[in-house]
Amino acid sequence: MRHLLLVPALALAFALPGALAAQDAGGTPAQAVAQPGTYVGRILMRSKKAKTISIEVGKGDKAETVTVRYDDATKGIENANAELHAIVICAKRDGEEVVVEVKPKLADIPAGVANLTTDQIKGMLAGKPPVMLIDSRPRSRWHQAHIPGAVSIPDDDLKEKGAAALLPADKAVPLVFYCGGLTCGLSTSSAGLAKAAGYASVSVYQEGEPAWSKAGNPTYASTDFVAKENIILVDLRDPAVAAAGAIARAISVPAAKVEAATEELPVRAPIVLYGDSDAQAMAARAQFLKAEFKKVSLVEGGYAGWAAAGGATVKGALPATVAWKRVAQKGEVDFASFQKALAGARDGIVLLDVRGPAELAEGKVPGALNIPLDQLKKRIAEVPRDRTAYVFCNSGARAEMAVKELVKQGWKAQFLVADIDCKDGACTFAE
Repeated sequence: MRHLLLVPALALAFALPGALAAQDAGGTPAQAVAQPGTYVGRILMRSKKAKTISIEVGKGDKAETVTVRYDDATKGIENANAELHAIVICAKRDGEEVVVEVKPKLADIPAGVANLTTDQIKGMLAGKPPVMLIDSRPRSRWHQAHIPGAVSIPDDDLKEKGAAALLPADKAVPLVFYCGGLTCGLSTSSAGLAKAAGYASVSVYQEGEPAWSKAGNPTYASTDFVAKENIILVDLRDPAVAAAGAIARAISVPAAKVEAATEELPVRAPIVLYGDSDAQAMAARAQFLKAEFKKVSLVEGGYAGWAAAGGATVKGALPATVAWKRVAQKGEVDFASFQKALAGARDGIVLLDVRGPAELAEGKVPGALNIPLDQLKKRIAEVPRDRTAYVFCNSGARAEMAVKELVKQGWKAQFLVADIDCKDGACTFAE
């Protein structure tokens, strides 16, 4: 248990870029019209424990975070996952705004651009048509996990550098863009830029990487991600086979022991898997995802493919454990400093708890100021301005949003990324 610390065959389809565009019908323009009590924007997080949804409404300096409560009667709650764009419809109940329904806000597909299905993408990869599959997400997302054969051209790069610099000189080459799902506008934006630049055959895979993965298809980490990033690289093969040759930095977790390993390895760690086959790695991937690991991908070609490409390898028995430590993000307080403040060393420090009333009822942190995230804007003056706020919630997501607001208003603040477990009025934290 984790230790708790206190305190391609589609040539014809590509030749008809407008053939499937009608699949985006579904009332998208009407969905974009906000009504009173309706918020349209990007979901920042959904807290299952607090039963709240935080959504970013507006863009740039005018963007605001709205946090509203939902309940068991809320429809479409599956559309309120982080990073999705959504329409959150609320109603007043006993003077409080409560979410009635959450609808996905679909990204608009440009005119003349086809919308391909998962099966069509699989068919494309099975054959060898002259197609360029493009991942429009930020490059870090492509490095962590991408569809086989995809190249990384982030939408921001395409906007900044232009189609002539990044896309093929031959404008007859079919282009297929994808990103993070139906509500992600990066692939449709890139497709529009390509169409405007005169490319003859432009398509999007609007369901994107989430649908590809959900359908049981592999996503691969880049070679740089495997070789250099702060990951846990898992060799699923028999230890004797792995000892004869393995990818550098790997640990040995035989396929039969994966379920036990998911209880021991840190759930926040990016996991990269390889085994005797993609099928073996995909079975292990399913077990990690079931255990709520969020970042799980494969080494393309396994050990043989890695070695053939000249990747670093080692011989000898692989370690069975790993000393992985998450790298702190900008604006984050390190766990040791938070523990010191928790123990009472608070000179120039204030602990700010942004959990909601229901969570607070399960346990309080002695000496911490409690202001739920959705009340922070109107109660921000209660936070001492001459001290640095160490902000926490039950995982770190709401704390990060609170810090953004505090810093924006001129306060000094850092957020904690850790899990809090409260029982019988007392709380413990785990990295």
